[in-house]
Amino acid sequence: MVEPDTNGVEDVFVLDRQANNLTLVSTRQTRDAAGNGRSYWPRISKDGRFIAFRSKASDIVKGDNNGGEDVFLLDRQTGEPILVSRSFVGDWTANGFSTGLAMTPDAKRIVFGSVGADLAAGDFNGFADVFAAAIPQTAPTDADGDGLDDLWEL
Repeated sequence: MVEPDTNGVEDVFVLDRQANNLTLVSTRQTRDAAGNGRSYWPRISKDGRFIAFRSKASDIVKGDNNGGEDVFLLDRQTGEPILVSRSFVGDWTANGFSTGLAMTPDAKRIVFGSVGADLAAGDFNGFADVFAAAIPQTAPTDADGDGLDDLWEL
């Protein structure tokens, strides 16, 4: 569809209708080609700055090693993707795949399902759960010193 989309699977794009420009959103970390897996189910913020999507690609962010679908948010202003479905104990993907996706119009909250047991402390039920992630859109803060941005802690 556009360069550098050469992976042969679904990808996420955004069309700037004013500039008549089609841009690949679901790129690998180096931003020079599409991710190495299927990306789909995009949601765009009201102002067009943020695009949330699901992906099976393992090269969109560092630390994606769960082999499953994850939820990402691209900030079009910075060009940096954020791993939304990440483990609460570190900056890596959850230990299970994530499904579904809904985003508030201002992109401050993303809701998704996951079978991962490490997205929240105390998740020992062995079933899929629904998570609501607060998305930091300012400089991160960590008042309690636990290593998580305060906006991620609901």
